Amino acid sequence: MKLEMGHGKLRYMAVEEAILAHMSSGDLKPGDRLEKPRRLARQMNVGEGTVRHALQSLAARGYVERRPRVGTIVAKLPGEEDDVQTEQNLHTIYSLIVPDIRNPQFACLARGVQDAAARQQIDVVTCNTDDDPQVYENLIHRCIENRIDGLIMVPPFDRMLSLRTLADLQDAKIPVVTCWRSIDAAGWPLVRGDTFDGGRTAVRHLVERGYQTIGMVSGTALPTHPETGSSAEGTIYDQSRQIFTDIHNGYARGLQDAGRPLDDQLILDFQYDRDTTSAGHLDQHPAVSQIESWLKVHPAIDAVMCSHDFIAALLLHALARLGKKTPDDIGVVGAGNIPIYHSALQGTLTTLDGHFTEIGESACRLLAEMRGGKTFPPGYTHVIPSRLVVGSSTQQR
Repeated sequence: MKLEMGHGKLRYMAVEEAILAHMSSGDLKPGDRLEKPRRLARQMNVGEGTVRHALQSLAARGYVERRPRVGTIVAKLPGEEDDVQTEQNLHTIYSLIVPDIRNPQFACLARGVQDAAARQQIDVVTCNTDDDPQVYENLIHRCIENRIDGLIMVPPFDRMLSLRTLADLQDAKIPVVTCWRSIDAAGWPLVRGDTFDGGRTAVRHLVERGYQTIGMVSGTALPTHPETGSSAEGTIYDQSRQIFTDIHNGYARGLQDAGRPLDDQLILDFQYDRDTTSAGHLDQHPAVSQIESWLKVHPAIDAVMCSHDFIAALLLHALARLGKKTPDDIGVVGAGNIPIYHSALQGTLTTLDGHFTEIGESACRLLAEMRGGKTFPPGYTHVIPSRLVVGSSTQQR
């Protein structure tokens, strides 16, 4: 059995096409048994694993059956699709891969993608990875095997996907859009919010409300020892850090716009374990004591901008320990608009919208354009403007 390798074609796909060609020519008929994978691999000059990969894909598509102690049997010929398979082929299916679905931020994103895709009559399979790089790799290859119509992906926090996996995904010609962080090696389109303008907008709002001493609390979920990682891990570290740098710069620019000095002592930045970002028992988080001490040292602070609603929730618990309330004693602005973190507040939180719905809509739109033949330049980024959702945690003074 001869193997023809076309340009940009994955080897297992070439094996599939070779087997299907022999079915179409009449060399293989329903009920015929294929050669064993080892013999097929020698005939095609490929690895046995590549042949097994191809046979698994053919079995999933219904062309062959893999029977224990019998072998691989031809089940149907190309063109003999049944009604169910034909109906399935009419459906468009996207996959969404996120680092950790337990994180409310990604649960909100999944909902936004699902809602946007449903309006286009597109099915979405949401895949959780627990931020395990190997799970990422496996899920991506499942997407390739199942010929998914489009992939929306939030890249791993602090590790790069292997170049081999990225190359396989590019070779498969599956449209890919990333959210929040880019994968520079691949050059796929990116959708993110304008975090710089978000920080600037939050400060502008607090200034307009009459607050005088505006502090900032920023927590970063980063690797504990990024300096010990590989250069690839350092790249992801830098990308993650850039998001928070943009927020800091926006805060500084907002103060500059208002003619107010930037005081580094009014900025509290700490690192936290990503596993602590659930909404339960936040009052026991070690950062609460850290924020409490910071507020005691700076009693003049009458407003605080937080880099995330999770951070705002920690701040609210610190204020409760000090016997202070919002907005009477201190105005608070969060970021993300994630309601699950707002339970510590008597009222509603003023927060920068996380754009989860818009991110989902934009990612689905970009995938549709890519499937329609549109190409985007490497590094293309769709930035969603910041928007403030005003609640009762800030008031006119």
